[in-house]
Amino acid sequence: MTLGIIVARSGSKGLKNKNSRDLGGKPLVQWVMETAKKSKKIDTLIMSTDCSISISIAIKNEIEVPFIRPKEFASDTSLIVDTLLHSLNFYEDQGIFFDHVVLLQPTSPFTSVEDIDRAIVKAREKNADTIISGYNSGQTNPSIMYSTDEDGIVSWNTGGEKMGNRQDLNTVFQRSGNIYVIKSDLIKSRKIYGDSIYAIEIPKERAISIDDLMDFSFAKFLITQKK
Repeated sequence: MTLGIIVARSGSKGLKNKNSRDLGGKPLVQWVMETAKKSKKIDTLIMSTDCSISISIAIKNEIEVPFIRPKEFASDTSLIVDTLLHSLNFYEDQGIFFDHVVLLQPTSPFTSVEDIDRAIVKAREKNADTIISGYNSGQTNPSIMYSTDEDGIVSWNTGGEKMGNRQDLNTVFQRSGNIYVIKSDLIKSRKIYGDSIYAIEIPKERAISIDDLMDFSFAKFLITQKK
């Protein structure tokens, strides 16, 4: 069985009241709620939050909120793995056990249900410890990045070699925060990443993560373009 957990906490510093801000006519947090509800591979879907506004939005959208997240798991320094473990323990105390946990975040509003279900299927087919999502890095390939010394002299990130043609660069991917599928046993050892990690590729436009006002403005722009 698979437990889907939408994580949302109050007190965002990068963008105040981020999860309840209007994006395209609905609160930011509602985007991932509506998407996750469509999943055919998530057996139980919940929200873990300490935010009363997010709870109200969840109830309105028929998302289960079985508990209020304890303060020790909702601070700036809290580890997300402890939030997931708290959810697992809540259900195991009731005799309900899950094989996998799907971590979903409101800051990734353009996650698609196809991405979610594809990640869960791959986790099971590959017997993966962890599935992550990512997109083609394109022009942000680390091979064309550089650092400078105190005199401003450039050193390429390729370990001394000068940058070649862009067309000859290996394809690399940037991890996105849209989807994580994690074995429950791994979470019980307080880990997100196991030895067996696989990925699903998603388009860059779906990989946007909203952390500040610029990200939020860009998301609004993408919605306008889609319309």
